[in-house]
Amino acid sequence: MGFAVCAASVPAGASSSHDIETSSEFSESSSESLIEGPGTSMLSNALPPIADNGMLKLTLADMPDNFSYIEPITGKATGNIKDVGASVSAFDLASNGVSLESVDFYIASPASGKTDPNEISGDYYDGADMEVGEPAATKNYPVMKSWKDYGNRPATLRTNINDKLVNKHNITYKVPRTASKRIKPYRTDVPTKYGYDVRVKNVTCTGFLWKRHCVTRDSVIVRTVIDYRNNTSDKKSFGVVTSHCLTRVVKCPNYVKNAINQI
Repeated sequence: MGFAVCAASVPAGASSSHDIETSSEFSESSSESLIEGPGTSMLSNALPPIADNGMLKLTLADMPDNFSYIEPITGKATGNIKDVGASVSAFDLASNGVSLESVDFYIASPASGKTDPNEISGDYYDGADMEVGEPAATKNYPVMKSWKDYGNRPATLRTNINDKLVNKHNITYKVPRTASKRIKPYRTDVPTKYGYDVRVKNVTCTGFLWKRHCVTRDSVIVRTVIDYRNNTSDKKSFGVVTSHCLTRVVKCPNYVKNAINQI
């Protein structure tokens, strides 16, 4: 079976400004921006409940009873519309990178048992106090993970930040990596820092075969901030500053780190 607010300059290695979202208003991402994300493709004339993702077809019958997935947001989020009770289609899932392969991997993973349909993410707030960067150091912490973001900028995750993500915010490196690879960033008030906001939806499915129906039970916005300055001791980008849920609860719900379409 089978994802604050005016910059004076662009950091070294950044792509041109057309790569960067500058809107400060919250909005849902368009289907065009979803298609642009790496690893996603879909047929514009696909009929529900079948959606195309690569070579294989995805239907709601393939989905587990409880799961979560990451959905891009255009620009910087300034509110949280949870869409509780809103239907989720196979087309929605495929356009956000959910495939039969990712479903199989999710079902086989012990993490799938940690997605509680009754988890509630908490009240929205802007999370500004969690976005303070690390102080300058004579020697930076080692790089644990590295990847290229949506605009081909070299992102890193250092060991001290990874510890903060796991122990403080209850998420893994896959959340900031997925967010930064799939959506255009927006500018922050620091020229070398870029922001990436995504919504993670917690979904419950009921019924069988063509009567299968999936709805959103809860959702939360996750904000990732990456600093691309390279005046570091190893000359690599400073990397992820933070990745956290925009709620008054410091720890994200488990369904965030268990999202089915992480890369």
